[in-house]
Amino acid sequence: MTPFVGQNQKYFLVRLQKGETINIHTRVPEFSQFKFVQTEKLNDYITFFKRTVYKKVLKYFKQEGYI
Repeated sequence: MTPFVGQNQKYFLVRLQKGETINIHTRVPEFSQFKFVQTEKLNDYITFFKRTVYKKVLKYFKQEGYI
């Protein structure tokens, strides 16, 4: 059994309009930074145990024509 059993996650694909910015600052910070990367380079930035789910998410976005 893993320590994350029961954890639910949702993935969103967002297309920003030109000149828009992202604000990740919240009252209780979960992230300190972000980086845009090409989908082909994504595995270089993802921890090994998350790679399978990211692959599935990207496949879904491609199948649906979002990317």
